[in-house]
Amino acid sequence: MDTPEWSNKDGKNCAQIDECNDEEFNFLSSNLACCHCGGGHREATRFQYHMRTLVLGESVSGTLGRPIPRTAEHFSVDAECKLLDFNLTLDAKTGEVKLKENCETVGCGADRPEPFSFQCTVTAHQSAELNFSALLIVEAEKFVYGDNNVLVLEHEAPEEIFSPSIADEVDTFAMACLPDMDFSSWLHLDAANGDITMTPNKAPKGNFGLTNLQGPGLNLHQGNGVLCQVTATRNMSSLKTIVHVLVPSAWKEVNWTIPEINHTLGELSPPISPKDSLPRNWSTAPDSFSASCASDADEAVFSFDVLTGQATLDGHEVFVMDVSTGIIVVTADVGLAFLLDAQEKNRHSINVTCAVFAHYDWLVTQRFMVGGVLSIQLQDNVCWNDWTHESTTSFWRNAEKVTLKEGTGCKSLCRSRADCSHFAATAGSCTFLSARCSLPDPHNIGYCQEYKAVTEKILNCSKGSTCIEFHNPGSHFFAGTYCPFSSDAEGNMVYKRDGITAQDTQYLATYRAMTDAIACDEGDLVLKRPSPDDIMSSIDNASQPQAELHGERTCDAPNLSTVLESDPAGADEASAVVLDDLSTAEPADHWLHPCECAPTAPNQTTKPRFQSRVLIVEGSFVCEQKNLTKVVRIDEDSEAPDNTCDVLCQSTPSCKFLWTGTAGGQSQCRLYTACTVLVRELEAEGHLYGVPEPQEVCERADPDACWHATIRRQLLGASFSVHQVITASTVSTASDKGSSPVYLEGPFTSRSDAGKACGKNGGDILCTSFDVFGLRGPVGWVRDDTCGNWLQNGFNDTTELSCKTGVGAYCCGSCSLRVQLDDESWETLSSGSYAQFPSNNRRIKDLGVRGGPLCRVRAFTAPSFTGASYHIAVGSTLDLTELASIASVEVLDDLSCAVPAWRRKPVSLTTLQCRQQGLFVGP
Repeated sequence: MDTPEWSNKDGKNCAQIDECNDEEFNFLSSNLACCHCGGGHREATRFQYHMRTLVLGESVSGTLGRPIPRTAEHFSVDAECKLLDFNLTLDAKTGEVKLKENCETVGCGADRPEPFSFQCTVTAHQSAELNFSALLIVEAEKFVYGDNNVLVLEHEAPEEIFSPSIADEVDTFAMACLPDMDFSSWLHLDAANGDITMTPNKAPKGNFGLTNLQGPGLNLHQGNGVLCQVTATRNMSSLKTIVHVLVPSAWKEVNWTIPEINHTLGELSPPISPKDSLPRNWSTAPDSFSASCASDADEAVFSFDVLTGQATLDGHEVFVMDVSTGIIVVTADVGLAFLLDAQEKNRHSINVTCAVFAHYDWLVTQRFMVGGVLSIQLQDNVCWNDWTHESTTSFWRNAEKVTLKEGTGCKSLCRSRADCSHFAATAGSCTFLSARCSLPDPHNIGYCQEYKAVTEKILNCSKGSTCIEFHNPGSHFFAGTYCPFSSDAEGNMVYKRDGITAQDTQYLATYRAMTDAIACDEGDLVLKRPSPDDIMSSIDNASQPQAELHGERTCDAPNLSTVLESDPAGADEASAVVLDDLSTAEPADHWLHPCECAPTAPNQTTKPRFQSRVLIVEGSFVCEQKNLTKVVRIDEDSEAPDNTCDVLCQSTPSCKFLWTGTAGGQSQCRLYTACTVLVRELEAEGHLYGVPEPQEVCERADPDACWHATIRRQLLGASFSVHQVITASTVSTASDKGSSPVYLEGPFTSRSDAGKACGKNGGDILCTSFDVFGLRGPVGWVRDDTCGNWLQNGFNDTTELSCKTGVGAYCCGSCSLRVQLDDESWETLSSGSYAQFPSNNRRIKDLGVRGGPLCRVRAFTAPSFTGASYHIAVGSTLDLTELASIASVEVLDDLSCAVPAWRRKPVSLTTLQCRQQGLFVGP
């Protein structure tokens, strides 16, 4: 083979040079580096001996055995060779085995010749430096079938008869075979003349009757067949010989696990394996493989090295084949770019079509092959975008003008320069451009010029580095950015959108009719949910990334509050807890979220309570290894207290999650700083707990429903909530001080008047207002049935209310969002504000929610307030990835302003009057 990576001073490799010489470059000349110049890396040609088993007493003239192929003009034997002991010899020029001169029969010179067997090492000398040695095995028997007592017919071959070669006269023949089976339908021995008849297509399929096969010229190691002993009898004496009868099945054609390969230069491609075109698992794999390819690249020369399996185009590697298994890995790199730059497409490619041959060498004299086709598309890792301005003016700053050399183009020059992003091509030259500019003035003419056609270079132009922006109007849950994660078994890209938890993660994978129970077109992408059975390695941490997805195809957004069938709560979602307020006439009129504090009985006081940990899951689930801070092994024979793990966690400030159990037969405590993903660990059995900050808690309305629908997901980082949930059986809410709105009866006739009153009563800003039947909507609508008017945004500084009695007001803390952009500027958004990012090409660098404990901001992952969304509470911190995913935000009012109906107190009516008219049901 040619010396890899060698080129002369003009950059041409061995496949591209026109003449050979002794001029050295990189310490090698073409005469030393290239095969067609007499250099390169050379290896002697391999060969085998075809030596048939000899029949004692048989008259033979001519050749008994020969090298295949004949590779040299001189042959030698090792010093231990015993050819002469049996009146045999070897021709030094041809390597052929013959009888010695004056010897006409096998075994001549012996009174009663007996079977013999020996071996020699024969060396073929191709030159002073190149030689190859092969084993010559010589055997002689009383009688023989075929060449070497090995009968091989392919399963689909026609019936064939094999007659014995025997020097003596025989009366009868008999045959017994192993393993013991009924072979009468496909194998028959004629007892009179010893003929063996084989009918291979009637032989059973898939029965590997023989293994560990060895013999002269035999390349099969196992096969479908039998081992038979044939006995020839005459006058009470008998002769025996062992015959191997084989009926292997060759492949029909060569197919591939990935029939069409799309490869981007310089990227990793998964290995592809050959397979039988027929769906059967009992066919015999080929002995070796080779390939012959053609491409649509003009004048590009393809070559394939049958020894190394290296395939090249004009000396640049395209793929490497394991010649023994046929496995191919496409390895084409950017060195092939010179073949692409001559094209006029926006993204260049080379189509390579290969005829792949599978070789069967079951016997030295019985060789054949089957073929198949493999298509490879080599795609550029650089894209070119043409800016053509026929109707508009485009001005650019010139960076450099370069004169082209023969055989080079502007694209090749721009590709090789890191500072080239745009260029303009003219006859014989290229002008590299640095930036867009304005209309030139008399002082900079020549520096800023107009160009009608400009070409832009786009790097990393490949599926493996390009994300997909997915929009699903039917369900915004699936909308978002899906980025390359891995590839499937057929080499298709698998895209992933990370969720807050593993359950929220989604995949886009190529449709496969065999596994996806839906009707789609080939090449379509389908949504896949994650599954515990998924097996995958990502692009970032595997040399050959591959994903095996077992999750169901999905179109409907999941109910993220749904619990497993084994969960004791059993509820699909968090349902309200409905109680009866005994102080009112209406039944079932007190509604509570499952996580809200349950009201206490009248005249009852409770002591504050605390709880240290919450059970998240039990079994073989643990947290991610990267969050593990400490592992403590506990000796079961020791007298360690039962709360050892709790004490360890309490003494470790960073301990947020605690796992106790056994792993590998050893009792352990594990402390974690975070746990956003549950990981199944083999041979582990235990309990995983969340460890919240210790603080006062209260009884929840429905502890089980709150735990399964809300708290468990919060502890795993799955959602934000207006409730600061602490434990599985108790809960704390935001402090009552300053959280509940202050109600002022008024009456007020303007926002200003109510705002001033709110300020005097400890509030920061007027949040909303209500009349007798006040119902507040998304933007502050207030309905006054008493006056018969609709009033937008509650109070208004300029418009007096038509309601003569006026309305009361609720005073709440103000909410705002401080956003730091990547140009270091700050923006402040107040309650009810909306904003989209990037804003004037500025993106979010940091943010903070300000206001009362129940202030929050709703963040969307898509523009125009669409896509997946989540709440950001006061004190929350986001990492850079989360900040970059925010496309739009809405600043919400303090949640304490969402006053329940039973707390609204209308003006001008006493409490008794409200109760009598059914307008007020609060205490």
